Amino acid sequence: MEKVLARSSLLSFPLGHTLVRLHEKERHAAAFFARCVAPAAKPCAAVCKEDGSGVLVNGAVANWLHPIPLHGGSSFLTVPLSQTVYVGEDTTQPRNVFVVGSQEVESDYAEHRDWVAPMSVFPALSAAEQSLLSLALSLKQWAALTPFCARCGSSMHSTDYGLTRACTGCKNRIYPPVVPAMIVAVLDGKGSVIMSQRLRPHKDARGKPMRTVLSGFVAQGESMEETVVREVLEETGARVTSLRYVGSQPWPTPYELMTCYYAVAEDSPNITADADELTSVHWVPKAEVRQALAGQHPDYAVVPDFTAAHVLLSKWANGEVDDRGQPTRKE
Repeated sequence: MEKVLARSSLLSFPLGHTLVRLHEKERHAAAFFARCVAPAAKPCAAVCKEDGSGVLVNGAVANWLHPIPLHGGSSFLTVPLSQTVYVGEDTTQPRNVFVVGSQEVESDYAEHRDWVAPMSVFPALSAAEQSLLSLALSLKQWAALTPFCARCGSSMHSTDYGLTRACTGCKNRIYPPVVPAMIVAVLDGKGSVIMSQRLRPHKDARGKPMRTVLSGFVAQGESMEETVVREVLEETGARVTSLRYVGSQPWPTPYELMTCYYAVAEDSPNITADADELTSVHWVPKAEVRQALAGQHPDYAVVPDFTAAHVLLSKWANGEVDDRGQPTRKE
């Protein structure tokens, strides 16, 4: 994948499925589940709150996967593993991951462990683990949000080990949805980028508010490019004169697909934050962005490195992308 992206001048964003096998076709085989729970497959489970707000960890946040007891050992699950959602196989080491909700775990088991915010877990994980956790969160939230059939109102249940859901009444089958959104680093063409702070900003481990670039959801009947232009204008008053698509990133809140862009707004020196969305927007010079990326800014931090915003900012700040959002290295 990295070679493909390099040849196409696209950027690589975390949380994709390059290092995860979903086994979409294999799930239909009769022996699939038995293979996934065999000792050599090292089955384990992520435990996530149904609304995506928490992940159960055992001590350190890196201990987010819970081994499934084999050979008749006492299980921490309140439902058969075969009725849970299969997330995928880690291709970097033997490991098959399932996801269960807070209501599918014995209360005693959860009481001796900690619920933590997913965004505090991601930084401690490998690239493959980040992808697995992201997908686990999305699949569990989707299952929780679709208990009943939209067509007839009957109950829904998981099929294909969670990759699809089927109605118990009219037999309607649904598939995991994707919510389209965009994220954009808006440049002025002269060495500055628009940085924003949300109304309810996340804070880093030191308590500093985190700043980021602009983002927004696609409206019905709107193209991605139109979304970029509209959202930038609405949130800051800046007028985009050019833009470049550079890749995409799945994002588990609950199941977004972020299309990623650089845009230029060279004739908009004066910008104003949309008070319904942001507390502030500023043109920030490259040197200050570098300082923030290094964790040395006295007033704020930049969003973590597993986010699309961090990738967009760092590629520009380190010179891989120029002040008009174009790659500086020609293949």
